[in-house]
Amino acid sequence: MHTKLPYAPLFTLLLLLLFLCPEKVLADDFQITDEIVTAYYGPGGDITLPSNAFKVGTTAFLNNTEITSVTIPEGYHTIAEGAFDGCSNLKSVSLPDTLETIEKFAFARCASLESCYLPRHVSSIGNGAFRECHALTFLEIPEITDFIGEGCFCYCDSLDRFSVVSGNTSFCERDGALFTADMKMLIQYPCGSRAESYTVPAGVETICRNAFTHARSLREVRLADTVRELKSFAFSSCPSLIEIELPASLEHVSEYAFKNVSNLCRVYIKNNAMEIDPAAFIGAPSVVLYGEHGSEAESYARKQNIMFSAAEDNETVYPRTETIF
Repeated sequence: MHTKLPYAPLFTLLLLLLFLCPEKVLADDFQITDEIVTAYYGPGGDITLPSNAFKVGTTAFLNNTEITSVTIPEGYHTIAEGAFDGCSNLKSVSLPDTLETIEKFAFARCASLESCYLPRHVSSIGNGAFRECHALTFLEIPEITDFIGEGCFCYCDSLDRFSVVSGNTSFCERDGALFTADMKMLIQYPCGSRAESYTVPAGVETICRNAFTHARSLREVRLADTVRELKSFAFSSCPSLIEIELPASLEHVSEYAFKNVSNLCRVYIKNNAMEIDPAAFIGAPSVVLYGEHGSEAESYARKQNIMFSAAEDNETVYPRTETIF
């Protein structure tokens, strides 16, 4: 007769936990889970990540204001979402040649980051990955990069031009701005440029989300007559922008396209059937739309209580009330 071991169920449970639960290891000041750096508990300053991991985990260093430089050793292939988001005193980053993916907001709000060399194997840079890196002065897109997310470089106030490695078949640079290789999409204008006017090249069809956000020096933008769409926030927070002509080719102006363009006075609309989102001009209290009687622009101005001037007689109608915004 065999006696049942009273601890058998407990032993089975422990085995299940051992195999099902991720392994957590503390290496000096770092927490590593399944070979992913998931947290940091050190004093900051200049840090080097441990070599026994291959990924910087999601929000692993979120809002750490003590780190001043980071060295990531060879073997790492991914910097996950928000990994260094809000590391406001981070000035320099050394990335490994093995790095392939920088996920969204990975270095967002790293206000002190001055430069970041992207290794040659980086193929994907996520949405807002370098958003609000106010001190960033230089960044070059590697040859094999084939994805750059929306608003990736917006609010980079010191970045005055982009550079793309020769041979990249997805993106190109022209006059400092970043485009898709076919020149059909303007991805990002360098908002650190001191130019007061800019002409969008012929052939461009789409002005991407946040493309001109916070371009502080721009007073005037001339759109090519091939542009068909302005995406959301395309010209948001451009404090010096005074006027812009929207060409006959333009079919749609998305929400918040001109949000908080506080000094925008004159918008000339050439397409009588253009669709404009109701929130396109939120925070632009002085704007006057110029178009033709009976146009969609006139109807839009009436509905949104925005000032409208008929092109043929220069008559201004539908004045904005004080309480519209």
